[in-house]
Amino acid sequence: MQKVILLTILIFFFIPGFSQSDQPKGPEYERLTTIASDMMTETGLCALITYDSTSKTNVRTMQPFPPEEDLTVWFGTNALSRKVQDIKHNPEVVLYYASADASGSVVLYGNAQLVNDKELKQKYWIESWEDFYEKDRSNYLLIKVVPESMEILSTKHGLSGDTITWKVPSIDIK
Repeated sequence: MQKVILLTILIFFFIPGFSQSDQPKGPEYERLTTIASDMMTETGLCALITYDSTSKTNVRTMQPFPPEEDLTVWFGTNALSRKVQDIKHNPEVVLYYASADASGSVVLYGNAQLVNDKELKQKYWIESWEDFYEKDRSNYLLIKVVPESMEILSTKHGLSGDTITWKVPSIDIK
């Protein structure tokens, strides 16, 4: 038995190029990410949590675009906003989506990138934002959040926390 445990440790932790994240993503991964994507799209808003230069957390409500297939999330923001400065200092962010009926939530942990690409800024634009930006949109910037892991709770889909620890289902995305 000790040999089996030792072999498992060697395979997962010490053999280069082989890790748990390299494992194929199976049906449960697909099920959880599909449920999460649907919940994220339905909520319409989420909380973006960043860390400033003193490691203080900052939370603000954001209007995300629908998630991509890999759960990457895009936001538009003012290039001079505090969140942009936070991301420049520390790209680690947390996104929190709560369902409107309080039946669940999705939490994404990942890294944010600041994107100032003209074509992407055209793609990720909402006309009702016109009054918040310069006419030439020079102060408009995109935030792209690439998730690394996710936690999900959804009573509608039978996804609940552990009865003792309350730990909810989670997956590595990267």
